[in-house]
Amino acid sequence: MDIYSYINSKDIRELLRNTEYEFNTLQAAWLIYFCNRLTLEEKQSALAELISTKQNYETLKRWNENVVDIIHSDIITDEMYYILDCSFQELWFDFPTPFEKGDIVWLPPRDYNKEQYDFVTLILDELGYFNPLQHVVHSGDYTDMVFSGYFVEPDGTVYHDVLFNYMDLEYYPGPYEGIERIFPAFSKYVKGEIDLGLFLCVYKKVLSDTVTADTIPSRAFPHELIKELGLD
Repeated sequence: MDIYSYINSKDIRELLRNTEYEFNTLQAAWLIYFCNRLTLEEKQSALAELISTKQNYETLKRWNENVVDIIHSDIITDEMYYILDCSFQELWFDFPTPFEKGDIVWLPPRDYNKEQYDFVTLILDELGYFNPLQHVVHSGDYTDMVFSGYFVEPDGTVYHDVLFNYMDLEYYPGPYEGIERIFPAFSKYVKGEIDLGLFLCVYKKVLSDTVTADTIPSRAFPHELIKELGLD
């Protein structure tokens, strides 16, 4: 099976494929279950293929016999789905990623996160596995596979927040529009490549341009007049 294909993030997928990362049975099952492009039926089929080998079957059965029984069921009821979902959410892994502190990353807008996250682009601060607490290593779950970073709202407000799951992150491809124009400088500041003074100069300039652009009554007046007044 091509387990790499079930990784949501194209950048993490590329890294693990290129480094020939070897998955254990639980990691492979977890990736299949949380692959956001698969339907429940497709996940069930892929998991059944995974445990078609004796070693994988025995490993998954030792972990959770109920999950194995559900995978082999003809129909998955709501109760079975609940058991399946809760079981996989109890797992925590520290998969390698290509990301570093200060990288500009995002959660690409997909059906599963369009309503959950208003601002999906951020300057990365930490990933959950950079310095995991001991209790996370021994008893962490899906919600501990977190990432933190600096988010910027359209009005220029900057805040730090923690979200999950880092396995969905990708490098932000741009373009940088509006307030996002501060991201390259913000990234360099967090990485220590420029000082605070220079970053604040960039922030002030971008914020000024953005606020000005937002206050131009472009819909109320002809474009040629706006251009003639030097506001375009």
